[in-house]
This record gives sequence, C-alpha cells and structure tokens, in this order.
Amino acid sequence: VMMRFPGDGTGETTPFFGQVLAKAQEMGAQLIILDTAADLFGGNENIRPQVRQFINALTRIALAIDGAVLLLAHPAQSG
Repeated sequence: VMMRFPGDGTGETTPFFGQVLAKAQEMGAQLIILDTAADLFGGNENIRPQVRQFINALTRIALAIDGAVLLLAHPAQSG
C-alpha cells in the first residue's frame, strides 16, 4: 500500500511510497508502472476525496521524476 487513510479520511503516504520515489530517482526512471491499484490504494475507491488524494500523490511522483506514473486497475472477473 502506498497510501492509507486512518481515522479522519486524510491520506498519508507509506514508507513504500517513499521507497518507490527514491528508487525511481536513483535509477533516473521517467516512467513508473504500478500494478494494481487494488494493492496500492489503501482507501475506499467510492470516496472521491480519497481517490483524489492518491492521484495527487502519484502526480507528485511524476513531477519529481519529470515523467509519468501509470496506475493499472483490473476489473472484477465477475463483471
């Protein structure tokens, strides 16, 4: 999980978030592909402010590496 939402719904990034950013900067990566959203987002995808906070955090990574972050999500097999 890269971000969790304890208590009041305010998101906080996890140490893993920092590790991903640091490794990308160390490697000079300009594209980070994250698979899958369900494993990385520790909030409720139906609560838009939580989703927005997570996307904003990923945007901070993209800006820091002067590149892009691609977040993959897979639909449920049941449809």
